[in-house]
Amino acid sequence: MNLSELKEKVIALGSEYPHLKDKIYEAYRWCVGEVVDGGGSESHEVQLCLSDIGDIIQEDQEGLPDPPEPSYE
Repeated sequence: MNLSELKEKVIALGSEYPHLKDKIYEAYRWCVGEVVDGGGSESHEVQLCLSDIGDIIQEDQEGLPDPPEPSYE
């Protein structure tokens, strides 16, 4: 995945998780900065960004209570 594809994914995830949009976009901006200003490998930085975004979403979901068990009565 390259930066253009990552941008599309970030936009989609920002829409899917609007309450996390700022954090997701910040991870994306950091990635772009590392590639453009820091000279980092694009593919490596994109993978790191995807991992960071996955962590952001997972941490948010872990904070939610588990759904109730279905009742089969």
